[in-house]
Amino acid sequence: MLSNLQIKNIDRTFHVLDQDHDGRIGWTDFEEAQAGILQQSRRPPDAPQVRNLHDAYLSVWQHIRDFADADHDDLVTEADYRAAYEQRHGFGAQLVAKWGRCAEATFDVLDTDGDGYLSQSEVTAIFLSAGLEPEIARMAFRSIDLDGDGRVDRDEWRQSVCSHFTATEDSMMKGQ
Repeated sequence: MLSNLQIKNIDRTFHVLDQDHDGRIGWTDFEEAQAGILQQSRRPPDAPQVRNLHDAYLSVWQHIRDFADADHDDLVTEADYRAAYEQRHGFGAQLVAKWGRCAEATFDVLDTDGDGYLSQSEVTAIFLSAGLEPEIARMAFRSIDLDGDGRVDRDEWRQSVCSHFTATEDSMMKGQ
């Protein structure tokens, strides 16, 4: 049985994944998410970082589809997604690991100068392209920049992405 917090995390991540807000997750939602990231990076489609991002997103989608697509229509409803967490041992932990790979690949795409950091403007641009208001995007940056140095390193980025799946009551209260 899932706790209320686990259900909140699951529902929240479902709505983040449902890019077109149609109540279902499909490969097109993952393609839309990738397109927003790639637009910000301006990397060529054949760049190795772009291929790695595609492969990482495809791995996440295949995992979700394989475990949660109850009627095999290549679409996952919110109920299907939640049921995968409830009924499929290891689904959530495996998904977090796959999202870790996506976080790494996204970081590599966004770190266009290769310095190992994302600037506040780079991170804020991603959030703005996802439809967040400017002040929310700035607040999001501050919550990711754990050491307060004005930039986000690979570990901070990965931790932020994975925290969507592993939030605790304390981190929810802090807005993380």
